[in-house]
Amino acid sequence: MKKIVILAAFIAAVGVSFAMAADAVALKPQTTCPVMKGNAIDKKLFVDYEGKRIYVCCNVCLAEVKKDPAKYLAELKTEGQEPEVIAAAAKPIEAAPAAVAPAAATTLKPQTTCPVMKGNPIDKKLFVDADGKRIYVCCKGCIAQVKKDPAKAIAELKSEGQEPIAIPVETKKVEEKK
Repeated sequence: MKKIVILAAFIAAVGVSFAMAADAVALKPQTTCPVMKGNAIDKKLFVDYEGKRIYVCCNVCLAEVKKDPAKYLAELKTEGQEPEVIAAAAKPIEAAPAAVAPAAATTLKPQTTCPVMKGNPIDKKLFVDADGKRIYVCCKGCIAQVKKDPAKAIAELKSEGQEPIAIPVETKKVEEKK
């Protein structure tokens, strides 16, 4: 009986030491995108979450990580990568929301930013025509998002005080017959 107890204690000790060794494995700094695994990261594209900076490869992946940063933080760790640790920034003090004027009285400005990647300037060569409006985006990756739900994109722009333009009517020069 004594031998069984000693053997059980030995097995438990070995198991604990293996578990500790697994936890002690050092993670490497992040080099690949957690969404498009294998793609190199772009240090200009990132999401800060709980003191960690999660880098991605493109704007499409940036939007995905913004939806669920905890998921991609865990994904990096399972791939043996550690996101960059960032200093905690002071949280900005937010002003009380201003009273919203009725929609009819609100003057909307022409669209200048992307409805998907809020704040990014638009590229006038990239757009989706829907519901009688031309919705500009900042990159090719945002086109698919707007096509999925153009009404949502228009609502997002309006909430930011912007209005997409009406779809331009193409005019063709008509030659007069003599």
